Amino acid sequence: MNSTIHFENPKGVQKVPGYSQAGYFETPGRIIYISGQVSRNEKGETIGVGDLEEQTRQAYRNISTI
Repeated sequence: MNSTIHFENPKGVQKVPGYSQAGYFETPGRIIYISGQVSRNEKGETIGVGDLEEQTRQAYRNISTI
């Protein structure tokens, strides 16, 4: 089994210097660890200011992209 963790900043989510949006291990399957997500798009723009529902939707879009 490969115990190397791979760190990723997938296309479609904000790239933050010194921070990875996700990490994963290859096992017989793949185990993915996702970092805390906020309501920022790929460009780093905050989505849904003052609108908790839209902020939540953006966070879930980020998770889906990852």
